[in-house]
Amino acid sequence: MTYIDLRQLGLAIKAREISDTLGMLCFQGYLMPTFFLHTTFWGISQQIQKHEHGKKELHNREMERNHAASTIVLACNLMAHLVENTDSFYKLDAKEYCAKIAAAIGLIGKELLGGETEPQAAPQP
Repeated sequence: MTYIDLRQLGLAIKAREISDTLGMLCFQGYLMPTFFLHTTFWGISQQIQKHEHGKKELHNREMERNHAASTIVLACNLMAHLVENTDSFYKLDAKEYCAKIAAAIGLIGKELLGGETEPQAAPQP
């Protein structure tokens, strides 16, 4: 049986107190990978792909690509969130620069995702 350090959950709770977006980013960027690495029931169940006729497969190439794309989206969202909240927290009044940085983050994400789509908001846990 794998145990998760409850201090890690405290971090997610504190992040959610600051903002729902930061709490979601904390869960997806910090806790979710922890659950995958420590072989939790939840982590394994998220890595199983169910096929027709009841066949189940653990961690295939398609799933790896989906997790990689989700990581890119998460990173783009985290960078944009950091820019906006730094501006807000320090009262820099740099909305124009923030918009330019956010546009650059979008282009980077688009290129990393193969140039087909813009990074979308990460799904809610």
